[in-house]
Amino acid sequence: MITWYIDKIKDTVWPDGVLVTSWPIRSTWEQKAAKSEALRKIQIYIPDLLGGMVGRGNARRGARKVFDALQDQARNETLALELLLVGLDAMFPDKDWERIRRGSEGGR
Repeated sequence: MITWYIDKIKDTVWPDGVLVTSWPIRSTWEQKAAKSEALRKIQIYIPDLLGGMVGRGNARRGARKVFDALQDQARNETLALELLLVGLDAMFPDKDWERIRRGSEGGR
């Protein structure tokens, strides 16, 4: 399963072995439609999953907060990199990923 995810990421970022340097530009309408569809799906699935534990109303409000939090590109990049480091640490526990992460922050 991990290899499937790695292949999906590789095919998205390096289609045909070439690094993607720019993504197709979406119109404002396309961006709003995608955002509305994502919010709709989150508001359907999260309350269904968590409704029994925290209540449907709380799950719905929590889903909206999660959605709003994921609208910041800089935070999304940080989250993605942190999740990558967690995954790498789980797969290769002998490496000092925290030291590597701290070393990469010096270049920012």
